[in-house]
Amino acid sequence: MSVEGLLLDGVRGYETMNMSSVLIKGLLFVFLSSTADATIPIIGKGALLYNLSPPQVFFLRHFMAFIVFVPICVFQRKPIVYLSPLVILQGLILFIQELLFYFSLQYLQASIATIIFYSYPIIVAVLAIFIFREKAPRRFYIGLVIAFLGICIMTGVFSGTSFISIKGLILVAISSFLFAIFSLLGQKTKAEPLQLIGTSSLICVIICGLIYPQTVIALPTYTLEQLGLGLASGVLNNLVGLVCFLQAIEYIGASRASLGCTLEPVIAVTLAVILLHEPVTLRELTGMVMVISSVVLSLSLPGYNKNAA
Repeated sequence: MSVEGLLLDGVRGYETMNMSSVLIKGLLFVFLSSTADATIPIIGKGALLYNLSPPQVFFLRHFMAFIVFVPICVFQRKPIVYLSPLVILQGLILFIQELLFYFSLQYLQASIATIIFYSYPIIVAVLAIFIFREKAPRRFYIGLVIAFLGICIMTGVFSGTSFISIKGLILVAISSFLFAIFSLLGQKTKAEPLQLIGTSSLICVIICGLIYPQTVIALPTYTLEQLGLGLASGVLNNLVGLVCFLQAIEYIGASRASLGCTLEPVIAVTLAVILLHEPVTLRELTGMVMVISSVVLSLSLPGYNKNAA
């Protein structure tokens, strides 16, 4: 073999190792994001137990996230607020998306809302084709379908016993679409993930205070348990969940990161079994296997390219 051939093989081997390392890091951040966000139902049950209304939980989540975010930025000597038009737009999108999802739960069962919301990886994949000219292998799209069907099976939508409200359907569909836009913008923003989420949390606190002023007025009256729930939600769902999700986008792209986060319902069921001692059904196990299989199929290394998904 010639010297040029040896050098070429060496370069290819290095590129393969580099892609493998990037993919592993991306998958690690996807898993951390999914695990952190899977605690949302558990924290929600705790909020009901301690008499917190959804707007209060929303306010405390973002307020506590920003309180924790400030000393981190001071320690790292980074700007506390990153005011760019794109970051402000993402903050507004995040606020509207979360608010619409909350309102959709007034009209839909949580299982149905989850199914519709987790169609956002499909929206991301389709929009990425037209906006960023991204391409993905066929197995990626097969994985999207398997993941969506797995979530449908887990939540029992095929049983035919669920009532679908048109109003709730529209609200959660818009919420899903907005989160897809948020994900794609996260691929293009120049702000670091922590700064983006910190700034977005501040925007959410300000707007929430304007729309629900009673959440701010009641701040001195919150109990330690209520503040603790807000702190847990802020740290887990904002500073870990969303930051890790945005970090995963940097490594493996918005499409693959979004698909990987379909693991969240699987982890949520697992946490409910372990922490809340809720029973798990064969239907849920079947859906979990399908979702995990779809992620393995779609995010496998051969043909991997960050800009292709």
